[in-house]
Amino acid sequence: MPTLKILGTGSSTASLLRCPSAISVVFPHKQILVDCGENTQIQMLRYGVKASKLDMILISHLHPDHYLGIFSLLNSMNVNKRTKPLQLFAPADLLDLLRLNFKVSQAILNYAIDFKALPDEKEEIFYEDEWITIKNMQMQHRIKPCNGFLIEEKNTRRSIYADKLPKDTPPETYVNLKNGLDIKDENNVLLYKAEEYTYFPKKSKIALCADTRYLPHLVNQIKEADILYHEATFEDALEEKAVTTFHSTTKQAATLAKNANVKKLIISHFSARYQSVNFLLEEAKSVFEPTFLAIEGEEINVN
Repeated sequence: MPTLKILGTGSSTASLLRCPSAISVVFPHKQILVDCGENTQIQMLRYGVKASKLDMILISHLHPDHYLGIFSLLNSMNVNKRTKPLQLFAPADLLDLLRLNFKVSQAILNYAIDFKALPDEKEEIFYEDEWITIKNMQMQHRIKPCNGFLIEEKNTRRSIYADKLPKDTPPETYVNLKNGLDIKDENNVLLYKAEEYTYFPKKSKIALCADTRYLPHLVNQIKEADILYHEATFEDALEEKAVTTFHSTTKQAATLAKNANVKKLIISHFSARYQSVNFLLEEAKSVFEPTFLAIEGEEINVN
């Protein structure tokens, strides 16, 4: 079952209440960091997201509140003797910034960075493995390119009907059943049939929308997603400001969620003007009831 760990929920300027954008998305086979604002590595330490297990970083766009923490994170992984390669998908210009940083700091990494530029002005599946696909979605923001991400499972690992097995069942039995193997005793007598003691969980669909104006046409791509993680920088009364700054309001995010029939909406990227954001939640819920606030440190089971 994939999970989301919220690391940063603030927008634009520094705040004592909220850190800049960052989300950890964890699948059984891959750990992904989406955006890496300032202070992200501290948040990872604070909330138990291990950098050593990080496989991939996705950067939506090159506004500082979405990428400025990547330099310190990459450096810390180097200091901690990381050797595992890291996949990095981002706008092409980030590569120039990384090279300059490594040059002036005279840093020599112990690990390889597999950098790939995100598609510019088009949408496509840019990553695929046995288990998931990741597609970019073009956002409309003050800077281009700016991407959202649609992560969909292709296959899922078997899960156990735990209540069907005795409490003293050996761990290796669970592992073998999850791998689809029947369990037999020393006399080759069938004890547990994998298809009777396991099931395939629902394939998840996660839509992550970075800074953007309200885009009604996204309904077609995010339809029936398990989670829509969408910016809601402003309250409904500031819709005009949202338009001019290329951001979204609470009710715009909720309207998109409602029209796309998603299972759950999580709103984030709150303006520093707001000490409390509870009223933003109430505004969104008035349009789409299954709306939740992004809360730093909170872990969300996708299914």
